[in-house]
Amino acid sequence: MKLHRSLHGISAALTLFAVLAAGPAAARPQAGPLGAEAQQADEQFKRGRALYQSGKIHEAHEALKAAWSLKRSYDIAANLGTIELQLGMPRDAAEHFAYCIRTFAATGPKKQLEEAKRRFEDTRRQVGALAIRVNVDGAEVLVDGRSLGRTPLGDEVYVDPGARKVEARLAGYEPAAVTVQVVKGPAQVVTVALVAVVTVTPTAATSVAVGAGTPPVATTATAVPSATAPLPMARGPSTAVLVSGGALTGMALVMGTAFAVVSNGKASDATAKNLGLVKVGGPEACSTAPAAGCRDLTDLLKARATLAQASLGSFVGAGIMAAATVIYGLAAPGSERKAGVRAVPMVTGHGAGLSVDGSF
Repeated sequence: MKLHRSLHGISAALTLFAVLAAGPAAARPQAGPLGAEAQQADEQFKRGRALYQSGKIHEAHEALKAAWSLKRSYDIAANLGTIELQLGMPRDAAEHFAYCIRTFAATGPKKQLEEAKRRFEDTRRQVGALAIRVNVDGAEVLVDGRSLGRTPLGDEVYVDPGARKVEARLAGYEPAAVTVQVVKGPAQVVTVALVAVVTVTPTAATSVAVGAGTPPVATTATAVPSATAPLPMARGPSTAVLVSGGALTGMALVMGTAFAVVSNGKASDATAKNLGLVKVGGPEACSTAPAAGCRDLTDLLKARATLAQASLGSFVGAGIMAAATVIYGLAAPGSERKAGVRAVPMVTGHGAGLSVDGSF
């Protein structure tokens, strides 16, 4: 049975749902707005029916959309879907027929429900659908720039076939986007991974992120304060103190470098593992019950995060010890000057470093 029928057939179908809308309130026990908004919605609905019957299809569609913006009900959704089918808008029609079916009144006529289901099935074959999964609840989801609400999204998202851009946004996380090639038919699972932004306060804000396409690391923001060391006042520098300070600084730098190298190695392994999983199982490879490869990927990411934090701590310690040693050596002769040093660690996805500045 073909979807597009004659104007007479579609008009008769619209009348069928219009009768439903005009029925007694007892047959339509739907939650909705009260007062002026409800009255305006009913007026727009009646206006849309009248415009449709007079052949003004586009004007009828605008009137029904106005009613829908004021009050969402299964009868308005059914009529919107019917007109959108005629206007060649199958994606919108699928959304409205799906809403009609989900919210259809328990006491409503079975014949009308079956008709809505039949139209939805015909429309559904013309569009694609996405089951969007985001690793963090509360994230805003957009498809081709159109906001669909916040996660978790309980229902499938109907989209036109072709390349579709799926985005997720949430404060405290780097925005993420995935491009999907959508085809008509069953829903495709799309996983979007948000990665937390790690900040170092109060003097520097550093984002640590795994390579593109890599699932997120459960990262905790760690505050590392600036280190300010006052000038010690002494008669002269102690050789033992200077030697010990230099040795400890060197050890901390070696440890920090080693941790950074191993951490970057883990990040490379994780990226390779993720690409392999996506190549075999597609973007949704880890969206269902995790396979052994997904568990290995998670272990690599956790190890990478731990090593990155260890590297950061080592560099911070090295900077503080080096600064204290230099200040001690300069201040020991007894100068009355005030001096200070500030050490700020920097970590990226490719390594780690330390920025030191001060006054002497």
